[in-house]
Amino acid sequence: MLEKLRSKSDVVNSIKWTIHKLGRRKHELQEKGEELFSLQLDELITTLYECLTNFENDGLSIDEVSDQLQEIWPELKETYEFKLQNEKKEVVLEWGEWRLETTIVRRHGYTTGYLKETIKPSDAQSSINIYSMIPPKISWPLDMVNQKGYVFFSTTATVKEIESLCSVPALPEEVDVMEAGLRVLNKVRAEDEWQRRVNWKRVNSIHNFINQEDNIITNAPILYINDHNAVKIADNGNDHYSLEADFSVFLREYKYDGEDTFIDHETEGETYTKDKRPLWLIDGQHRIRGLSQSEEGSDMRIPIIIISNKHDEGTILNPLSMVAKVFTEINTLQTPLDTLHELFLMHRFQIAHPIKKDRDFRQWDARDRKTYHSRANHLSYELAARLASREDSALFEKIQILDQNKGYSTIIKADQWLIYTKSWFTAAPYNVDSDKTDEEIIYTEVNNFFQALINTCNHDGWQDGKDRWILEGASKSLIQGSAHFQMVLELYGTIHALAYDRYIDEILNNPEEIISVEVFEKVLKPLKWCDWLAKDNELRIFKGGGESKRRPFQVWIEDAVKGGQSFGYDDVMTNSILSERGKGLLAKPKDVDVEIISDTEWPSIDYPVIIKTSRPYNAMKVASWTILDDYENNITEEIGKIVTKCLSDKTEQKLIYKPFLDQVSQLKIRVEWINAAGNSKGTIILMNPNLP
Repeated sequence: MLEKLRSKSDVVNSIKWTIHKLGRRKHELQEKGEELFSLQLDELITTLYECLTNFENDGLSIDEVSDQLQEIWPELKETYEFKLQNEKKEVVLEWGEWRLETTIVRRHGYTTGYLKETIKPSDAQSSINIYSMIPPKISWPLDMVNQKGYVFFSTTATVKEIESLCSVPALPEEVDVMEAGLRVLNKVRAEDEWQRRVNWKRVNSIHNFINQEDNIITNAPILYINDHNAVKIADNGNDHYSLEADFSVFLREYKYDGEDTFIDHETEGETYTKDKRPLWLIDGQHRIRGLSQSEEGSDMRIPIIIISNKHDEGTILNPLSMVAKVFTEINTLQTPLDTLHELFLMHRFQIAHPIKKDRDFRQWDARDRKTYHSRANHLSYELAARLASREDSALFEKIQILDQNKGYSTIIKADQWLIYTKSWFTAAPYNVDSDKTDEEIIYTEVNNFFQALINTCNHDGWQDGKDRWILEGASKSLIQGSAHFQMVLELYGTIHALAYDRYIDEILNNPEEIISVEVFEKVLKPLKWCDWLAKDNELRIFKGGGESKRRPFQVWIEDAVKGGQSFGYDDVMTNSILSERGKGLLAKPKDVDVEIISDTEWPSIDYPVIIKTSRPYNAMKVASWTILDDYENNITEEIGKIVTKCLSDKTEQKLIYKPFLDQVSQLKIRVEWINAAGNSKGTIILMNPNLP
């Protein structure tokens, strides 16, 4: 489970940090036209503000806030981490990350009665252990391994012991060009600064991972003995070896809070400088630092590999260059798993990714809310596999499961399928409370939908006799392209709900209440004359990258099926019929009316002006507002505030009072709606009644 919030400042920092992160993500999603997720983030931000206000007014305790925040965290994380089409950057919301901006203090480690506390300043690369007394020596029994003439040792130890002895020979945050050149020319210059710097966000992620029930870490960190005065390999005879570590050799006396203590870093005034711990963490620095953040992780015993360049009175075993080579090979020669391969393995072995919710494949239980993400991932991925592998499937061999699926004209990859269908199993129509939980029933119903979609596209009315959903060969129509097919997947919940609303009696006639192909065809009938193979100069408005191309495609289909009427080819494939449901696939939106709905018609100190307009059909669900003064200066940011964004296909703009408005004679308010074909406008002019 997630770690509890620790203090009043921890509560305030956690909520403010989360609000800030969600606010920035909301802005990114708005710019990309992802209005649904932007609205969801708005609601979550409001919830967080309410929680913070209640806490600051003593309405909630630290534990109550902690419980509330932990309860909504999965939803916060999933909404924040929604990945946009073609978005390359990693978008992660991680519990506890706000603490990285402050000094972290913990009081568990090696060992009780000796360790005073461990501190991690926000700008430091390593944690600093402060001891009230020099702790006891550490002794680890070792097994020697001789591999191609190179000798190393293996053993197990607790994380707190390892952490107390290990530093990382990391590069500084900045190195100027000259210094970098000197280090290239002189291989012994700054020989203790060559490894990657610790990524404390990754450390925090591992800390969260190990706090989850049943999560363990088995791969062995690699340690190198750098200081042979503090740490020695003892040959105890009969092939028995041990590592002996003496804290008195490397700890420094230090005055801390007026007390005499011992510290494992050199200091310059109030600054902690060189880490004096005698073992180098060659591989596994994030694991050790992450595990050591929690008391449970700190007490864990894990396997380790120890490399030394001396033992038995000075015999050279492994020079530093060999150790650096091991590090380099670990971090450059290992190729990350391909996305589809990773997905395949995580599902097969029921692995929960420590960071990504869409890679949580632990064993799930419908009664356990902690496994809801896992349930959704399993069912979505397994549905894709069924559809791709069964010969009776409308999508037989059309979903790419592995990169090795070469030679097939697939429509979508399994990882993208998971992104756009997971919500079917977390929300509607197949959530954990749904009447339909049997995977075979779900498969049949979803397959019926795709068969109905294909039947709607392919009929004998096309004059050229060609199918609009191409069944053979490598060619694809617009609706079969990956980006546009993803929009169809997003609409499945809407189409499923329309089927129940309109044809419930027919559905109930089926013993298992499965929506039939015929019922889906009735809902999809408005798409019958959409020519997804039309000439490029007609469909070009929907082609190309970005949300501005595929989202209008989705909106037109959604408006059409909600309208429920089917029109002929000439009405559908035209650019001259504006904003009618099921018509004008190639047309821009129509201009709109803008009206005042407040009692006042000019902003005053006590009363804002509220203006409303409605979204024209076939326009995207985002309105762009512009407010101009009588000199055509854009003052939108100064006095405008959007109240709602396309809530029930309406949007409002609130005009708030600012003193400079007393000298403005008129305001011109303009709203703009867009789709792939163009834009529409609506304008209203307000006159200042207080000026002649």
